[in-house]
Amino acid sequence: MRKCVFLLIFSVCATSFCGASNVISVATPQWDGTTNSDGTGLFFDILRAVYEPVGYRLDIQFMPWKRALTLVQVAEADLIIGFYYNESDLYRFCYPKWPFKIEETVAVFKKERVKNWNGISTLHGQSVLWPRGYNYHLFLGDVVPKWSEVECSQQGLKMIEVDRALFFLDASDDLLIAFEKLGFSREIYAIEVILSENLYYAFTLSPRGQKLADLYDQRIQVLIKSGELKKIFEKNGVKYVDLAPRG
Repeated sequence: MRKCVFLLIFSVCATSFCGASNVISVATPQWDGTTNSDGTGLFFDILRAVYEPVGYRLDIQFMPWKRALTLVQVAEADLIIGFYYNESDLYRFCYPKWPFKIEETVAVFKKERVKNWNGISTLHGQSVLWPRGYNYHLFLGDVVPKWSEVECSQQGLKMIEVDRALFFLDASDDLLIAFEKLGFSREIYAIEVILSENLYYAFTLSPRGQKLADLYDQRIQVLIKSGELKKIFEKNGVKYVDLAPRG
């Protein structure tokens, strides 16, 4: 889920990530509804339900996506939120077997500008936007040889609104939030699902990262079987879809 990457005012030093062993440092951008600046949101709620009952607490550090990537890669933070396993060749992280969410990627466009939607092939040769760092080219292959990145969902939707591009690709949940915040009517737009992928927490590649990933895999199954995970999704107003581990 890698959406509006705004730099929040924060101060990070190496010692803030190297405190007690029961403190899990989370490096993430702020995304409305999922990683809110006050520490609430779906993705944080899941992490707390996984780790707090077994003695851990979260130390959340808000920062731009690229900085979060760097800190987790050099083991100055324990985990980053919102990765597809297909990206494992690009970044050296420890990935758990279990995702925490199934994310739908959608294409949004004006109905008057695209008369016939024929699936992903409709994107070929067209002006396509997506949020910075989303790496959709890994999934789309040669279908979209050229693309542009924007800073956030709202910016992408605004560019579609003024005909600066034909298609904007984004996570479905974030796109709907952008529509609501901008006050745009959805009547003139079409929204088509093009991808459905598992979303993971990615841990630093270290013995500690592996320990936390293994613990996550154990605990998430407990939450699924008890029905608590579904309740967390419902509390946050997000549709719950049954999860399964990767092979």
